[in-house]
Amino acid sequence: MPLLKRLKRTIDENRLDEMVDAGIIGEPFRRLPREKKERVYAVAVKLLGKFGYDGLSVDRFCRRAGISKGSFFQYFPTKSHLLEFTIVMFDRYLEQYSHSATSTSVAGLDDFLNWFGADCPLTLQEKRFYLFVTEGLRHSAVLLEGIDLSRHLRDEFRLILRSVPGRLSADQIEFLTGGLLSGWIQSSFVRGRAPSPALVARLL
Repeated sequence: MPLLKRLKRTIDENRLDEMVDAGIIGEPFRRLPREKKERVYAVAVKLLGKFGYDGLSVDRFCRRAGISKGSFFQYFPTKSHLLEFTIVMFDRYLEQYSHSATSTSVAGLDDFLNWFGADCPLTLQEKRFYLFVTEGLRHSAVLLEGIDLSRHLRDEFRLILRSVPGRLSADQIEFLTGGLLSGWIQSSFVRGRAPSPALVARLL
């Protein structure tokens, strides 16, 4: 049984209302059936993670999402608004995951290693999207302010490291949190899998 709850990948309708008001998405998108909105989101995560912002054309996205180009521009004013929508929804899922972790008791280092490896809550496509947003977006033609998806997993790493009795000081926790997060993103996400417990044990 996974140590922590899996991400619930359902569209947050309240968040959609906020995005309509902010001009990120159009009212026609908000009115779509939930299943279609979730498909648009899932395709955006997959293709942006695979091709990046500059490498993904609107035509390719529309073909994979099963929508017309005319509908796309009713749903999103520009391609950058599609990206912003996807980031906001993905950030919401990470936030839910992080909150679920605060009520979960971690028994010790073995549980931490198992969570960090086999029980990672992100799918391969989500890992690639996370990598794109945290590492690749700054090299893209689009600039979005205030993006920090890593804060949720950084908080989660701190929580778990603090639960290991008598092993780590506060300074060590902060140092390892940054190192583990950076290593996880830059190495394991690129290879398409979470690091093994043995690798994390060596880092610790």
